[in-house]
Amino acid sequence: MAVDIEEADIRHLGVITVDFPLRGDVDLVVASRMMKHILAEQWPDQSRWDQSVYVVRVRGPVAIGYPNGVSPVLYVGEGNAYLRLQTHAATWLTELAVSIRQMTMEFDVLEVARSDQPELHKNIGADLIRWFFEQNGSLPWFNRRRERSKESQFGYTDGAYKTLNALISVGSGNKFLWEIKPTKNNSSWKSYQAGAAKST
Repeated sequence: MAVDIEEADIRHLGVITVDFPLRGDVDLVVASRMMKHILAEQWPDQSRWDQSVYVVRVRGPVAIGYPNGVSPVLYVGEGNAYLRLQTHAATWLTELAVSIRQMTMEFDVLEVARSDQPELHKNIGADLIRWFFEQNGSLPWFNRRRERSKESQFGYTDGAYKTLNALISVGSGNKFLWEIKPTKNNSSWKSYQAGAAKST
């Protein structure tokens, strides 16, 4: 039987906050370079590059509308967080930042360390997506699917669960003033709608 995941198995690298300073007409290629540069400048020291779990959130008075309420979470990922976010910056991340000006984003990054389970980050990432779905009635906006084969393979101590669930929770004291979601004219509409349909 798998040993429960403990707080000692998780190293919180910190939160990278990006206030994207966009004014006027901005080319997506230029904006993507700006986003990649900001991420590179703020990236924390890391040792286990390929064993990361990360959450992309909006910050401030704006949250994303989901079937069961609002959440600041846009995406849950795992793997090499730095390279994955650089890839996101070339696609949907920058498109969103350009579309919704003055929106602050934050990237919460964890390293997962257990010598006997080198793929543990994949299980944790899958469980975070499952927990989010159970709480919000949808996948995070930019997640395409659940990784069911990797879900529920481990238990969690109370401390580990609290630390991880905080990544996808609204958080105490947060009072959102605006709820946003894409319309059918948005290029990410299909992804958003598909997330709410994946109830099984």
